[in-house]
Amino acid sequence: MRDECLKRRGAENAEDFRQISLRPPRRLLGLVASLPSELGTHESEDWNSLFAIGIKPFTHAAYAQAEYATLNALMPWPYRLNAKDRVMSWVTYTDPEVAHAGPPYSEIEKQKANIDTYELPIKDNDRAQTESEHRGFCKIHCKKGTDKIIAATIVGENAGEMIAEMSLAITRGMRLRHIQESVHAYPTRAEIIRNTATEWKFSTLTPSMKSMVGMWFKISRKFG
Repeated sequence: MRDECLKRRGAENAEDFRQISLRPPRRLLGLVASLPSELGTHESEDWNSLFAIGIKPFTHAAYAQAEYATLNALMPWPYRLNAKDRVMSWVTYTDPEVAHAGPPYSEIEKQKANIDTYELPIKDNDRAQTESEHRGFCKIHCKKGTDKIIAATIVGENAGEMIAEMSLAITRGMRLRHIQESVHAYPTRAEIIRNTATEWKFSTLTPSMKSMVGMWFKISRKFG
């Protein structure tokens, strides 16, 4: 896959490209490691542009951190923004794509006893069936016993285009009920997100509630 990417980018010497280190210099890593989460600095020189390296090596993470660093340089202490408050999403451009928003999966695994996970395979999505693309899934992690969204992972074609909805939901403290109440266009792959939220809705039905609904349908068919 890397060779194909190199080919697309028009790299003339792939071997030379492979030898390029993607890690920033150690002195910059040390500088970033010592930075406060508010992205402020007491140095006489303007190091804010270096803050863009950040903990997560993504272009959008660099933009987000540079944005906060710039604002904090102009704002007094009580109004400074904290970089820890930002929800980060990222995409791995494999085939199919892997997109994630929220805490990394390693952290979710450590807290799995306190997390409820709802998952649907892409093959249940009508758009995916129409295009004969059945690889992937949508997985949403919530605080146990609630529908508060903590993180989400989407694997499938154009997953990177769909993860923004989940990033927004986590950032604004939205819950699965809000996703489930939102009408998604049909047929789109993004419907898999709403359908996964619907799985949560069904899980809230107790046996007695299901029995009552069943009885109501029987009565409606008989006298309706």
